[in-house]
Amino acid sequence: MAILASGDIVNGIAVSANLDFQPAVGTSFCITHAVSFGAGVEIGMFNGTIFAYIGAYSYGTPTNQKIMVNNTNYLRCLSTASGSSYSGIQIK
Repeated sequence: MAILASGDIVNGIAVSANLDFQPAVGTSFCITHAVSFGAGVEIGMFNGTIFAYIGAYSYGTPTNQKIMVNNTNYLRCLSTASGSSYSGIQIK
């Protein structure tokens, strides 16, 4: 991953796979949009052991939430058959 600064944009897309976004140590991001483009995808926070469920979304229904993530507690989109994507902004 390139070196980013506060205010930089980040995004990711996965097709038929789980999607994680775990920032580098010492950085924090605000995920502003996460969406599925198929059957239901569960979106939540993950710390490597525990998945904290935020919601299930399908067919383009965006979370439209502000999810703060860092290297310890990061974004996970669980998917078994469809894709998902996210976008956000670095805040630290």
